[in-house]
Parts: sequence; structure tokens; C-alpha cells
Amino acid sequence: MIGSIRSYIKSKVSEIDSDLKHSQSAFYNGDIPETTLENTYQIELNNFSQVLREGYNQADVVMVLRIFGTGARNEVENYDCLFDKAIEIRDNIINLKSLDPNIDRSFLINAVSGDIEAQTIDGDDNTFQFIINFTLTVAYTTEG
Repeated sequence: MIGSIRSYIKSKVSEIDSDLKHSQSAFYNGDIPETTLENTYQIELNNFSQVLREGYNQADVVMVLRIFGTGARNEVENYDCLFDKAIEIRDNIINLKSLDPNIDRSFLINAVSGDIEAQTIDGDDNTFQFIINFTLTVAYTTEG
């Protein structure tokens, strides 16, 4: 199920910008080298709270999506462009009407997002990230 959530998010990011690279790091703790931050995103799947329903389980999964970029020569232009992209990605993830009916994503019940927060990386004004918090509600069953 967690892999399905990650696949869903990756597909929604790719629909907006297929050039964004997915970081294989589970958590952002400064371990992504600055040279590879440009056009990179990271998915953090954190808290998991479950409610037992009749015949299935329902859970809220807290997710943080980080999108990284650098200012380079056109800092304001690059910042604005990546901010716009972060908004589009957020809107695409929470728009469940856009789910591809040919792909079984019936596990996803709801997707809610909070603010998009912009931050510099380690005080470097040229490297920035957009942090988007989500709560994804999923339904699943367990065997046995």
C-alpha cells in the first residue's frame, strides 16, 4: 500500500513535469547533494493513523512533498517558475477526479493539502525548496 501511494504521487508529479527527478532518500536531512538538488523532488511518508471500518481499514497517511531548485543566474525567474510548478503539482495530487480509470487506484479515498512553504536550503539563497504537506486517506484490507 505504501508503495502504491508513492507510485501515485510520482505519477501525479510526472504529469506536471516529467523532467523532475525523484530522490531515493526516505527523509530529507540534508543528505541530497547540492549538485543534484536542481529539479529534484522527495516524497516523505510519515505518520499513519488507522480506523477499522466494517470490512476494511481506513487510514490517514501524512506526506510531505519537497520540490528543490536553484536560482542560478535567474534567481527570481527560477523561483517563480518552480513555485508555479509546486502549485500545479499540489492541485494535481488533490484532484481525485483526474485519476486514470485504467489504473486501479481505488485505495485512495481523499487527498487534502495545507500550505506550500518556501525555504532556502541551509541559508543558501540560491538553493530553495517548496514544502507541501498532505494528508492522504486510503482504504485497504488485510488478508488473514
